[in-house]
Amino acid sequence: MGSQDSKLFGAFLLKRLGAPSTWVTAAVVGTFINLYGLALVPWLRGSDPVTSFLVQLEATPAVSLLSILLGYLFPVGVGVYSSASMLFATRHTASLADFPDRKPDPVFRVDADGVVVDAGRETSALFQEHGVHRAADILGAGAWRQITGEAAGTAVAGEQMVIHFERADRWYLVAWARGTNEHLNLYLTSIAPELASRLPESPDA
Repeated sequence: MGSQDSKLFGAFLLKRLGAPSTWVTAAVVGTFINLYGLALVPWLRGSDPVTSFLVQLEATPAVSLLSILLGYLFPVGVGVYSSASMLFATRHTASLADFPDRKPDPVFRVDADGVVVDAGRETSALFQEHGVHRAADILGAGAWRQITGEAAGTAVAGEQMVIHFERADRWYLVAWARGTNEHLNLYLTSIAPELASRLPESPDA
């Protein structure tokens, strides 16, 4: 477990131990565990549960009290372990899910008409600042036609796409992929003007 994993687990553990639901569950489950061990088992063996417990408590008080305590701590441990396992198992998926929000360059989704239907946090701020509502507003009309042509299978696949977003005076390398419901996911990566000048620029960019 690396330092990042240790910090993540530490923060998660504090959160779980500070949650009232953790201790409510422990109280309920722990009570059933102790009732089973201290009352039901002696009764099934034909002994009086109270007498049996008092005898055990007098003979080994530390062990008796520890067994009761473990009955309440066991569900806490199981709950923390199962939740932590799920956290670490799904953290890669969660990281991918918030990738659009963490990426500083534009990442957004458009419908078949080019209208922006979803965007990352940084992208939304950029689009709001420069009045971008459609893919063509940032890509240019020619680039948008080229992308939709390739998405439909009528353009040459694999050619590079470089656009100049004039409203912000930025150059981007564009990649795209088909999403669900005829949506397109667009991924823009900022590049230096010097590099952009050596790459083919899209039409009407």
